[in-house]
Amino acid sequence: MRGAALTHNHPSSYSFSKDDLMLMAHTGLRRIYAVGNNGALYAAVPRPGVSWRMIGQEYVEVWGRVETEIKQLLKSGEISFQSAAFFHAHIVCLVLNVRGRIRYHAALPWKTPGWAYHLVRKVL
Repeated sequence: MRGAALTHNHPSSYSFSKDDLMLMAHTGLRRIYAVGNNGALYAAVPRPGVSWRMIGQEYVEVWGRVETEIKQLLKSGEISFQSAAFFHAHIVCLVLNVRGRIRYHAALPWKTPGWAYHLVRKVL
């Protein structure tokens, strides 16, 4: 699969999982796309010199930190469970993009809320 582009569906419409990004980096895919049932489109490209192990480890670390922050927002009633579930992986991918691990783009059926961008800055 080295050098290929992979397109697949995400029935949940959530962004990339750790396994998606590890597959991309480990197999040498040029890029990976996901299409959600709600019309969401996601694209990721591995950054040069970033190993699949690095992506996997960092994804897990960032996922946990974002999860901790989301739990606080849920507990305070600032966000809904549905919103938290949908944006969790998207926030993780945004952080990995800013950290230079992947190039990431998402076209969502609605605007990413301010609280999600706040978490990106907080987790960086």
